[in-house]
Amino acid sequence: MRKKSPRKVHNPLGWINDRLPLSTEVTRSIGLNCHGALVAMLSPHANESSWAILLNSMNVSYLLAEMGVYHERLADISLAQDAMMEIRRQAEESGDWCCNSDDKLKQLIFDAVSVHEAQCAIATKRQMLEALQIVQIVKTEQGAKEK
Repeated sequence: MRKKSPRKVHNPLGWINDRLPLSTEVTRSIGLNCHGALVAMLSPHANESSWAILLNSMNVSYLLAEMGVYHERLADISLAQDAMMEIRRQAEESGDWCCNSDDKLKQLIFDAVSVHEAQCAIATKRQMLEALQIVQIVKTEQGAKEK
């Protein structure tokens, strides 16, 4: 007797959908989230949450660049990640997460945000999901190491 379990639904167009770029609504939402965090980081109300949103965007951006989406900007993204770690170091010393005082750090972050936006406009759904999954795995592993 055959087990009566629900069958997996097969989407015959799934392989096409995975290769399409993100919708404009999704791209806009990602951009607004990133810009909101950037504005917060430039204000006296900057906090670790805004910093984490920006760093997460840069980590996704780095992975997309490794996948070939604006690969030529990989070094810029890496410099921006280093800038974000410098902001964290300064915040741990002073308690101030605002990045408005250092023009060089600000410019590196602005550049990375613009690369991230450009990547989101052309990255496929599959590339974005893979990058997000990798970022999540790394965050989970780091969280386990800290405990």
